[in-house]
Amino acid sequence: MDLSSRKSKLNKQITIFKWIAGISALVALIPLIWAGMQVFQSHSFFKENELGDFIGGTSGTFASFAALAFVYVGFLGQQLQILMQQEELEMNRQELKDTRVEIKGQKEQLELQNEHFKIQSFNDVFFKLYDIFKNQSEMNLYSDLGDEPLIKKMGVFITNMKNENPLFNHANLSNPDIIEIVTKIFEKSFKGGPARINGIISNSIAILIHIDQNRNLINREYYLSIFKNGLTIHEERILFYSFWSDEFLLPDQEELILRDFLQRLPAHHLLHSVHKRLIM
Repeated sequence: MDLSSRKSKLNKQITIFKWIAGISALVALIPLIWAGMQVFQSHSFFKENELGDFIGGTSGTFASFAALAFVYVGFLGQQLQILMQQEELEMNRQELKDTRVEIKGQKEQLELQNEHFKIQSFNDVFFKLYDIFKNQSEMNLYSDLGDEPLIKKMGVFITNMKNENPLFNHANLSNPDIIEIVTKIFEKSFKGGPARINGIISNSIAILIHIDQNRNLINREYYLSIFKNGLTIHEERILFYSFWSDEFLLPDQEELILRDFLQRLPAHHLLHSVHKRLIM
C-alpha cells in the first residue's frame, strides 16, 4: 500500500474515532446534567453512594471510552505525521534524484558540446594544413623558382627507371635489391631538388601527425582517406619513393606514421605494382 492510500485510511480512522470520542464525551455529560437537574430543579437528593454509583456507572464509562478514543486519535495522528514526514522525505529524495538526472543531462550535453568543439577545432586545423600542403605542393611541382619543378624531375625519374631496367623485371628481385635500385635512381633523378621534396614530405607528416594525435576523437580512417584521395599521382610517387632515400630520414615515430599511410596507396599508381610489397 502506498503512502497516499495509508494517509487516506488514517484520515478516515481519525475522523471516525473523533466522532466516537465526541459522542462518548457528550453521552458522558448527559447523566451529570440529569443529576444536576434532579438536585437543583426537582430538589431530589441522592445519597452520596447512590449518586457516585450512578455517575460512575454512566458518565464514567462513556468518559473513559471517550478518553481512550481521543488517545487513539492522538496515536493515529502521530502515525499520520510520520507518514507525512515519510512522504516529504520521499519527495525530497525524488527531487534529489531528478536534480541528479538533470545535472547528468547537463553534463552529457556539456560533454557533447565540448566534443563537438574539439572536432570543429580539429577540422579547422586539418583543412588549414591540407590547404598549406596543396599550395606548397603545387608550387614545388610546377613553379620554376630558380630550379626545375619537381614535375620535370619526376619525368626524368620515370625515364631513368625504364632505361635502367628495360624489362622492368622487378618482380623477380628481392625487396632489398629493388630498394637499392629505386633509391639510386630516385636520388640521381631528383638531384638538386631535396628542399622541394622536403616541403611535400614535411607538410604531409604534419597532416598525418595531426590525424594520429586525435585518433580517439575522430574517425581516423575517414580523414586519412580524405588526404589520400586528395593526392595527385605525382605526390603519391614522391612520398613513396622518397621514403627509401637516406636524404629524407625521419624520426622513428614519424617514419611509422608515414609507412602506415603509404600502405594505403594504390599499387597501380606506382611505377611498378610490385613496389607496393616494399612497404607492406
